[in-house]
Amino acid sequence: MIQWLNKMERKFGKYAIPDLTRYVVGAYCLGALLEMLTNFGIIPFDIYYNWLCLDMSKVAHGQVWRLFTYLLEPYGFSGSTSFVLSVLFLVIQVNLFFLFGRSLERAWGTFRFNMYFFSGYLLNIIAALILYLSPFHIAIYDSGFQYVYWAMFFAFALIQPDTELLLYFVLPIKVKWLALLDAIYMCYLIVGNFVAGFRMMGMTAVYGAQAQAYGWMHISQAFAVIVAMGNFLLFFFLTRDYKRMSYGEQRRRRGFKKKMKAAGAGQRIVHRCAICGRTQEEFPDLEFRYCSKCEGNYEYCADHLFTHQHVKKYMELFRRKVEMTAITVIAILAAAATIYGFVAMDSCERVKVATKGKKKKYQVQEVPETGILFMVIMAVALIVRYIAAAKYFGNETDMNCFIAWGDMVFKDGIGNFYSSDSFTDYPPGYMYILYMVGAIRHVLGVAWNSTLSVMLTKTPAIIADLATAYLLFRIAGKRWTQKGAGILTAIYLFAPAVLLDGAIWGQTDAVFTFFVVLMIYLVTERKLIPSYFVFAVAVLVKPQSLIFTPVLIYGIIDQVFLDGFDWKNFWKNLGLGLAAIAMIALLMLPFGFKDALSQYTETLASYKFASVNAYNIWTLFGQNWAEQTKHFMGITYQTWGTIFIILIVAAATWLHFRAKNNPARYYFVGAFIVTGMFLLSVRMHERYVYPAIIMLLFAFAMRPKREIAYLFTGLSGMAFFNMAHVEFVYDLNNFNAKEPVTLAIAAGMVIVFGYMVYVALTCFNGYLSEGEIARTSTGRTAQAGRKNTRANNARNNVSKKESEGKIARSVTLSKMTKVDWIAMAVITLIYAVVAFARLGNMSAPETAYSAVKEGAIVLDFGETTNISQLWDYLGYENNPHYNIEYSNNKDSGYTTFSTGVTDDNGNTQSYWDAGSVFCWNSLTLNVQARYVKISPTEDNYEDSLLELVFLDSNGKKLEPVNRDEYKTLFDEQDEFEGRASAMNGTYFDEIYHGRTAYEMIHKLYCYENTHPPLGKIFIACGVLMFGMNPFGWRFMGTLFGVFMVPIIYLFAKRFFNKEWISIVTTLLFAFDFMHFVQTRIATIDVFVTLFIMLSYYFMYCYLQKSFYDTKLQKTFIPLGLCGVAMGLSWASKWTGIYSSVGLCILFFLHMYRRYREYVIACKTPRGQTNGISHAYIIDNFSSYFWKTIGFCCVFFVAVPAIIYILSYIPFNDGTDHNLLTRVINAQKTMFDYHSALKADHPYSSKWYEWPIMTRPIWYYSGTIGNLREGISAFGNPLVWWAGIPAAFYMLYLLWKEKDRKAGFLLIGYLSQYAPWFLVSRVVFIYHYFPSVPFVAAMVGYSFFKLAQWKPKIKPAIYVYVACAIGLFILFYPVLSGLAIDPAFATKYLKWFDSWVLLQTW
Repeated sequence: MIQWLNKMERKFGKYAIPDLTRYVVGAYCLGALLEMLTNFGIIPFDIYYNWLCLDMSKVAHGQVWRLFTYLLEPYGFSGSTSFVLSVLFLVIQVNLFFLFGRSLERAWGTFRFNMYFFSGYLLNIIAALILYLSPFHIAIYDSGFQYVYWAMFFAFALIQPDTELLLYFVLPIKVKWLALLDAIYMCYLIVGNFVAGFRMMGMTAVYGAQAQAYGWMHISQAFAVIVAMGNFLLFFFLTRDYKRMSYGEQRRRRGFKKKMKAAGAGQRIVHRCAICGRTQEEFPDLEFRYCSKCEGNYEYCADHLFTHQHVKKYMELFRRKVEMTAITVIAILAAAATIYGFVAMDSCERVKVATKGKKKKYQVQEVPETGILFMVIMAVALIVRYIAAAKYFGNETDMNCFIAWGDMVFKDGIGNFYSSDSFTDYPPGYMYILYMVGAIRHVLGVAWNSTLSVMLTKTPAIIADLATAYLLFRIAGKRWTQKGAGILTAIYLFAPAVLLDGAIWGQTDAVFTFFVVLMIYLVTERKLIPSYFVFAVAVLVKPQSLIFTPVLIYGIIDQVFLDGFDWKNFWKNLGLGLAAIAMIALLMLPFGFKDALSQYTETLASYKFASVNAYNIWTLFGQNWAEQTKHFMGITYQTWGTIFIILIVAAATWLHFRAKNNPARYYFVGAFIVTGMFLLSVRMHERYVYPAIIMLLFAFAMRPKREIAYLFTGLSGMAFFNMAHVEFVYDLNNFNAKEPVTLAIAAGMVIVFGYMVYVALTCFNGYLSEGEIARTSTGRTAQAGRKNTRANNARNNVSKKESEGKIARSVTLSKMTKVDWIAMAVITLIYAVVAFARLGNMSAPETAYSAVKEGAIVLDFGETTNISQLWDYLGYENNPHYNIEYSNNKDSGYTTFSTGVTDDNGNTQSYWDAGSVFCWNSLTLNVQARYVKISPTEDNYEDSLLELVFLDSNGKKLEPVNRDEYKTLFDEQDEFEGRASAMNGTYFDEIYHGRTAYEMIHKLYCYENTHPPLGKIFIACGVLMFGMNPFGWRFMGTLFGVFMVPIIYLFAKRFFNKEWISIVTTLLFAFDFMHFVQTRIATIDVFVTLFIMLSYYFMYCYLQKSFYDTKLQKTFIPLGLCGVAMGLSWASKWTGIYSSVGLCILFFLHMYRRYREYVIACKTPRGQTNGISHAYIIDNFSSYFWKTIGFCCVFFVAVPAIIYILSYIPFNDGTDHNLLTRVINAQKTMFDYHSALKADHPYSSKWYEWPIMTRPIWYYSGTIGNLREGISAFGNPLVWWAGIPAAFYMLYLLWKEKDRKAGFLLIGYLSQYAPWFLVSRVVFIYHYFPSVPFVAAMVGYSFFKLAQWKPKIKPAIYVYVACAIGLFILFYPVLSGLAIDPAFATKYLKWFDSWVLLQTW
């Protein structure tokens, strides 16, 4: 583009109009004047639309001046305001246009500015022409040039983003922010006008032509915005590096940011008590009843049926809304207070940085402290907790259990506790605590249901809170002053989630969490042996403590095995570790070891649901309270949960040992494990993420990073939302798995976990620097860190050779040479000739007759005639039924012809099934008659007969003498060729997709609704160009198949950088059988495959760029184009979504590579590698990373979603619903169809049969005398079979040589192929088609590596390719439907018995 502009400027630059802005503004002022005169009644109000606007129907009749006068659209001078204000507004607009236009001309140069303006002018005319020629036939392009003026503002904002304007002459605001607001408004205009336009057009039946005219106006306005913005984006992005010879470079542009998420469905269980939560599954002998006095669906067990408080529905709904609002307010205030507290801590550090020369020295300030602040905080926290404990009874089920258990264990004795018939699901550790609570209650004579009893029951959790706070204060005090440590302690003590869990709810999470945190503290203090016994106590208190077993194991590995292994120390730790386990067993014995052990085994096996009110990933997809035995992708939820646990522990292990000398890693890894399990595993309760909140605060105390503070705030807030919603708002008996609040909280939790992963990679990946070691808070670990400083420095001094291998520059993609252009053009031309040859007839019957609407057909043949056959060519209605009667007397004596059709019940029917759409269907009559009567059956509500042909016994056409009464049925007799074939009609799934294309054009109900509509829109374009005939409905698919050839060549050239292998790869793909067959049939697979190829081509181009040495905006071009291509693939067929997984993997691997370069750069900040400054990498990584992520949110989420939705504009589902509703309903229909499909097919095949071509799919069969025709879809054996070892070779290259190119091809291949491994419905070999480009590329890459190893083998490769082309020629008849002798096919083409290529029987 840049070279072309340079050439254009050299040739035509002298004709550029200097200061074009003056003329543009002049046209604008003329339009404003026109509107002013119209408002004052001086000229007719409709003069612009009658004589000046861009009305293509008038242009076609000679009014060519409209191509120029449409620029004078009356815009900018409002008659609704005063004259003075209108003039003032006009003056402001004119000055702004001068500012924008002249700034652009100075930055770009006169020629480029002229090109930009006039390209917008021409694109508006082209858009108007497209709308005029479209099925909507919109003549008036009602928008003029106003949006091109707006586009000038965007261009100005990109070259001068920090220029300030005075909004309303008062508020200073930078242009870039105004541009962002305008961009949002532009998007609103596009969507709003489309919605309004189609809504108005849908009202045509009510309001007539006026509604249609208004609808057209809105649609044209939407197109005007798209054209203006498209002109700006294309021109600016494709030429942003263009330099005028006498002016400087242009500046950078900005990107966009947005996210969206959707969720699925779920189910709830039945027979559950609304009070105690017991279910009929757990207690089969327990009776459950509904309460008639409660308003709503509330069910109770026999114990609570008469003791519960009745629920009033409307008061309950009001209460839930009020409580949810209060929860939200509390969460927001708490988050604000937390952030403020973290910020206030910055000034309270003990460790200060003293700069001495070029080095930093870290000094510890000694500040005299008394601890009074801490005691005040603890006292206030204690008072607040007991007030809350007294005010709120807590969770009714849990508190009743705890109070009852305390009484039971004290009265009945420890040994009898688990042997009773009462419900118990807590292990012995907490029962010891409740024993003491029960003893105190009985000694003091406290009633079990009194407030004091509730406070006593909650006391263990309150004490645990205070003990945890004391431990946190001790650790924080080593880094901060008393004030700073006190603030951190207060953040913990007054966190809403912490207060809610213990003092309000009354749960025990605080108790076991204290022991787990104490265990981790002891590990960090290198006191392993005490940590064993503390962890044993935690396990005794609650089984969930076992989640943190990996953390203790990490400590053992670090301090026993890695830190100077010693056998004495090993046996000592082993013995005392076993002693801790024995302690658990000893403390279980008083309860009865078997009964106590069952509390672990049965509790861990209970609650067999995907989620038990944990608003996690399962809830996000509507699976809260769904059975864990349900399947997703053929795997049960329970198995998925196990897989996720393994992956989480593996990731935590990697993270721990990557963090090396970071003492906070134990706390953070613990938080990571429990959060990951809460989010992804099954059977999680709402409180199971609670320990992560405390652990993040301890991690912050030991490594104060702002990212950890933000993470704590987010996780604490989400946990509070989850627990508060369950405790105060959640209604078990009116449970809705798709409640928006729960889905929103679940989505928030997913986002928080994503941020946790980011924090893990940025704050806990690698060694700490000397300064960070000095700023560590724990004494022993800090000393160990200081001892290892030299070792760390040695590691940080990365050699130049090593860093050069790990920090790479962007790869310059190969440019096309003349040889490339010639080779690509020749191959494409040859393939195009072969592909379009014998594609199909270019004419077919078109005029229709409806027997349903126009009456029965009574044909008179003039005399009694032997009628042997009836042929019909159907329109869009499939399989209509008719009664055929014949007689020699017109008015009587008709005999009903029986076709012998058998219905599902085995009864013989007499009606005639007219067959499939848009093809010739035959019926054997063999009757003697003069009159034939064809009438629709009662179940025939709509029909479309395009042509009827009658034949006598000699095959001669019979034409009725009254054919003029039915002209549309007998006006295209020449189209009948004596038989039905692939050349003159539809075959296979063309009867669905070709038909739907026809229905879209004629605005009929769209029959095919099991796939997105974009592919059928493309088919419709071919029909609009060439008519509803075989060539027309196959044209676009074949054209896309031709386009695939240059695309694969361009990719191969960029990939291999060699002409010879690019030619080899292109030939292998071009002459693959599947590529040829599947692109010549009017189905949608060709469209999704082409867009998948484009998306991976652009992704490969993006992967070669690094934003460290390439302008960030320049990297966005291939990335954005990849997102657009991906969106087009989605809108063509759902299988395009499979490719998105591979693109996502490639993108994040690329981002990880940039991150690894950032880590290397951090080790030597003052160095540089391959000309890239390490300081530049350090300064810009985070900014560029998040900008790229934001850009991806727009182009890989928002843009594909918009493309997908807009593709449904021509789709008619038979309703008058708005666009969005139609889209949603269509997705439900598609999902229900594909998920419930149980059909079988004789030519279906399994996924593992595709590469070896066990079962080709036989599309078409025809007969011409002794010759046979056939079309089958399968692969070229020399391509597909070679692809199998090539795929394994790619895996070898990836594993052994870390070959990124091999990895790219393998990911692309498997992203399309692997998902089919899990599909159990009927599938066909053509589903392998999107993988074929990658197969050809893998074979090509294998040849390329082979030639590098043995250069002399190239001639053999050429011979191999020639053989592949020879096979294509050999099999051409059964790929194109060319008639051949079946004996030839049997002898030379049928390589396996399972191959059915022709009818040979």
